[in-house]
Amino acid sequence: MSQKRTNIWVTTILFLVVAILVGCSQSSEPTYVSSPTEDVATKEETSSTVEEATAEPVAEEPAHGGSVRVALFQEPSILNPYLIKQGAATRVMKTILEGLLGIDPEGNYYPILAREVPTIGNGGVSEDGLEVTYLLKSDILWSDGDPVRAQDVVFTWNAIMNPENQVITRSGYDKIESIEAIDDVTVVIRFAEFYAPYLTLFEYVLPEHVLGSTPDINSADFNRSPVGTGPFMVDEWAPGDYIILTPNPYYREAGKPYLDQLIFKIVPSRETGVSMLKTGEVEVMWDLVADLIPQIEEEEHLDLWVSPSINIERLILNLAHPALGDIKVRQAINVAIDKQQIVEAFLFGQGKLINSPIPIGWAADDTIPLSEYDPVLANELLDQAGWVDTDGDGIREKGEELLQLTIMSTSGNSLRERIEQVLQSYFKAVGIDLQINNVASSVLFGSWADDSPRATGNFDILLYATGPKIDPDAHLFSYFHSSQIPADENGGKGANYSHYSNPEVDAALDAARSNPDLDTRRAEYNNVAGLIAEDLPHIMLYARLNINVFNVKVVGYTVNAWENLTWDTQNWNMISE
Repeated sequence: MSQKRTNIWVTTILFLVVAILVGCSQSSEPTYVSSPTEDVATKEETSSTVEEATAEPVAEEPAHGGSVRVALFQEPSILNPYLIKQGAATRVMKTILEGLLGIDPEGNYYPILAREVPTIGNGGVSEDGLEVTYLLKSDILWSDGDPVRAQDVVFTWNAIMNPENQVITRSGYDKIESIEAIDDVTVVIRFAEFYAPYLTLFEYVLPEHVLGSTPDINSADFNRSPVGTGPFMVDEWAPGDYIILTPNPYYREAGKPYLDQLIFKIVPSRETGVSMLKTGEVEVMWDLVADLIPQIEEEEHLDLWVSPSINIERLILNLAHPALGDIKVRQAINVAIDKQQIVEAFLFGQGKLINSPIPIGWAADDTIPLSEYDPVLANELLDQAGWVDTDGDGIREKGEELLQLTIMSTSGNSLRERIEQVLQSYFKAVGIDLQINNVASSVLFGSWADDSPRATGNFDILLYATGPKIDPDAHLFSYFHSSQIPADENGGKGANYSHYSNPEVDAALDAARSNPDLDTRRAEYNNVAGLIAEDLPHIMLYARLNINVFNVKVVGYTVNAWENLTWDTQNWNMISE
């Protein structure tokens, strides 16, 4: 049996990433790009190791050719990163579109379209942090052969800020006062006020020569067939069946990608994907759930990759709902759920109980106490909130209104369906009638313009996973700042689907993004996490693990907790039989 690559980073990355930015917090620079745990001794040891490694024979170049099929149990609706946040879409997008910087497995920023990560030390950031200059690599071409220019970065900002474009969020970009292309390879970004997570912006750059003539990008052909700078480009998309990607002939890394085709095969469920893995109909599957691990471990031709995840499976409560707007009802729901039983019964223990929106990284706070399963307390809280079962039918009511709620998640996800069913039993035990109404991923995660129930607030409770990247600003601000509640007035921007508003949270989030000191920022995020745990706009069920599966014939993949499965497809290749 092949050696299983299981739990590769589980015991190391949680501590490694904390060290990344803690070590940098003593610096006066408003940035955090140095390597983890770098002191003088470590640098010397690293240098010695590199010298010894370079003295060894050069590894043989991976073979070119072959097709790798990746099972997707959700079908992307579009592939424009600024218009939709859908798990399946990001897996495809990441192979096609790129940004100025990326995040490596150790949590360090590294240049992609940019030549270097801007800092005060290299002249890329002004002393006050209000001006950031990016120098672009001069030889990069779009997949249609047109050169990448600094003006593309300017266009990307203009597209994000264009009120006609139904972008998911403008968080951070709205802090930019002006942006200017000095020449073809130099772009200067000037902020109206210091914005600490400036390196997180422009994760994707859009091509002006393709989109610049369109009045808006909402329905552009680009959204289904993007022109990008990544290793692959869309060759054919058969709705409901597959998306075939072929190599970008102008990809910047010579000789890459190695594969002739990368095929995303749309499957109805994870279970179907696992069956196809077993029979060899697909070679890769993303986002496996823990209860399917035993099936994979039985297969000699499959490798299991497990690592920490930034994602937390959670209940997102709509506080605009008359019952859910009451903190006592939310508290009752929280303690009515036996989260430990869910992890043990459905995840084989492969999940971490958490009561914070920040699961890992430098801003995580493990001191926030976990909620305890207490149905007696849940009943008491509901009584205090005025919800009582006066007619003895098992459902509480207040006046003529029954305590009935509906939970919504992605259809075809058997794990979530089972969790929903057990949630029904927990809710019923305390007098709440919970109904299940799941929808397609493309519907649930659609945009304001698509009339998505999530975006428009047409839901009671949502069940899905999300979480922050290495810098938690964008995620926390979008999900919990009151300015990010989608509404007609703001064109539906923002991800505060809970309609949550807490002035103290707003102030902490504003302070965290305006201060260069990491210790100060960490304290503010810890404050936010504690308030979220008290106010419960989201009820955290458990922190997930990243579980991906590869056929042993597919090599070249590197685990990266901060990026998704397809972050390095340019390196994937197939070994000969």
